[in-house]
Amino acid sequence: MPYQASQHKEIKDILKRALVASRDETGWLLDSKLQSKLWDVIFQVGKEKIIELKDDVAQFLSDPCSEIREVAVKALGWPSKLALSDFREKKAYDMLCHDPDYDVKYVALVAWATHYFNTQNPEILTKLYRILISHKAAIRLRAGALVELLHVGDPFYDRLETYRITIAEQLHMKTSHEAFNEAVDWYRVKDIMERFAPEVLRES
Repeated sequence: MPYQASQHKEIKDILKRALVASRDETGWLLDSKLQSKLWDVIFQVGKEKIIELKDDVAQFLSDPCSEIREVAVKALGWPSKLALSDFREKKAYDMLCHDPDYDVKYVALVAWATHYFNTQNPEILTKLYRILISHKAAIRLRAGALVELLHVGDPFYDRLETYRITIAEQLHMKTSHEAFNEAVDWYRVKDIMERFAPEVLRES
């Protein structure tokens, strides 16, 4: 059996074992070695862009363990991983809206919004803006919404990863919504929204 086929079979076997393995009350596999292997192989599928195993990984988007859901979203949806268009447009946004874990919501937001990079899409900008201004959303999620709003709406936005990380780190480390609001460049945000999605600014 060629090496690649053998490697893929090994990954599939780990994923199959994990699906039926016993878990504790938090959703973690009782077999800690299998838990670690599961995370590793899902990450590997994304990093190496193993498209043949996308459906196997997709089974873990509803996994009871949030860490596994998180790495599955990254593997299927992040730009540096498989970046599956259908997943990014639909399932990623659904998980952003409905997953109970905010870390999963954050990676789902990145998977979904980066699909629309530099499109100035009014619908996407409107949804990102509503997250950005919401005090019900976690601060990290609001920070992610700002970064992605700039990615989608500002054609001159610096996409260097170091710059992206700097903004996100500065904002998601704020300890209150008030401090977060003070750190946001609202002039820049409002300028983008006025040009491409002005209706949301009229909402009360």
